[in-house]
Amino acid sequence: MVLGLGMSTGAALAAPVPVLVATDGARECVGPLAEGDTFEYRYIQSMYRAPVTELLQRHGDRIRMLRARSTDIRAVEYFGWGGDPVHDADGYYEDAPFYETPRLEIRISPEYAQRIATGTWSCDLPALFGGAIVTVTPAVRASVADR
Repeated sequence: MVLGLGMSTGAALAAPVPVLVATDGARECVGPLAEGDTFEYRYIQSMYRAPVTELLQRHGDRIRMLRARSTDIRAVEYFGWGGDPVHDADGYYEDAPFYETPRLEIRISPEYAQRIATGTWSCDLPALFGGAIVTVTPAVRASVADR
């Protein structure tokens, strides 16, 4: 009877946590990401060898693309969104047309320094996954440590 009570109390304390999961099926990187929170996917663009930051947002069980930024205008124009990139002190950016997806599929190439990051955590994709294909999805876990 005491064991049952302890188990139900423990389950009540383990409130679900919204997270972002990057996995190759064998390894994973998990960090908290609440509804409406943003994260960045940073990398070196292969054609122009320019740094790119994609700003993305959790929208329920989907990922919404918000903006792309780079120091090289060509890396922003490469998205083909048809607008005019804006120039500011940090380079160029363009807001994305509306686009949502249930997941990102990323081919990891160590020379492109790929990273997923929020204001509180980050994941060095090549260091963890080598040259794998990684799926990035919003999820809900019992806790962030539940990996």
